Amino acid sequence: MSDQLGRNGKIAFVVNPESRAGATRKRWPRIQEMAQERLGPIESYLTTAPGDATGITRRCLGEGTSLMVCVGGDGTLNEVVNGFMQEGGPVRQRALLGYIPVGTGCDFARSVSIPRDSAGALDVITRGKSRLIDLGRLTYTDSRGQRVVRYFDNAVSIGIGGAVVARVRDYARFCGPYTAYFFSLLSCIFLEGKKQVRLRVDDGAEAIFRAWHIVTANGRFQGHALQVAPDASIDDGLLDVLVFGDIRLIDVFRHLPKLYSGKTESIKEMIRTRGRKISASSEEPVLVEADGELICRLPVEIDIVPGALRMLTGL
Repeated sequence: MSDQLGRNGKIAFVVNPESRAGATRKRWPRIQEMAQERLGPIESYLTTAPGDATGITRRCLGEGTSLMVCVGGDGTLNEVVNGFMQEGGPVRQRALLGYIPVGTGCDFARSVSIPRDSAGALDVITRGKSRLIDLGRLTYTDSRGQRVVRYFDNAVSIGIGGAVVARVRDYARFCGPYTAYFFSLLSCIFLEGKKQVRLRVDDGAEAIFRAWHIVTANGRFQGHALQVAPDASIDDGLLDVLVFGDIRLIDVFRHLPKLYSGKTESIKEMIRTRGRKISASSEEPVLVEADGELICRLPVEIDIVPGALRMLTGL
C-alpha cells in the first residue's frame, strides 16, 4: 500500500451486489480478500436499494473515511460521486475516490484508464496516484416541484439516451444487458424519433434543434463503449456538447459504427461545441439521463465544477 493511503486513515468499500446482473455478489468475497491483502483493514457496505451508495458514502466521509472505493457499474459510481458532493462543494476535502468497475458498461473507467479486471483496478488503488477531476452538475425540478441538484462524472444525454435508459430494464428481464441495450436503442430510434430542443451554451444565443440525441460529456465514452465525445477531457474545466441533429433514419444506422471508433468528424449533421454552462428546454416531453440513470424531463441546467473530486486513476 502506498505511503499516501497508509497515512490517510480509514478505507471503506461501497459494493452494489446486483451490478452486472448480480454477478458482483459472487465476485465480492474474492475482491474483498484481495483488497485486504493489499490495503490492510477495510470497512465494506453492500447496497440494498437505489440511493444507498450516496447515503453510505456521505455517512462514511462524515465519520472520517479518507478513501471510498466504489465496486459496481456507472450508476453505482454516480451515486458514490453524489455522496462526495453537496450543493456547495465536497463533503470532505482531500478524501479520495477509488473505483473497481464491475458493472455492464463502466464507461467512465475507460476515460480514467482503470482496468475492467478487479486485480488491475486494485493495482491502481494501491499505487495511490490521484488526479483532480471535474464533475458536471445538473439542476432541475422534480415531479414534486422541488429544485434538485445532482452531480455526474461522465455524461448527460437528452433525447434518445434518456429513452433508452427508460426501456433497457424491461428488455433486461428477458436477455443479457448488451442485448437489452441494443434492442432498447433500436426500439427508441423507431418509436421516439427526433425532438425539438432549445439549447443555450454559456452566454451564446439560444438555438433550436430537431435532434435525435444531445450529449454534454465530461468523459469520452457512453452507452457501452460508444466513443461519443472522443475529445472530451475530465480536467479541462469544460463540457463537450454534441448535437446529433436532423439525420435521416437510414444515416443513423450508417453512422453508428463511427461512434464505436470515435471517428465522428465525418458526420456533417453532428454539431460540436464546448462550454461551462448549458441550458436545455422543450415543449415536448424529453427524457434526461445521467451516467446511465434516468433523472428527469427537460428543462435542465447543466454546468461544470472544475477540480471537484480527487480520484485514483490509471492515467
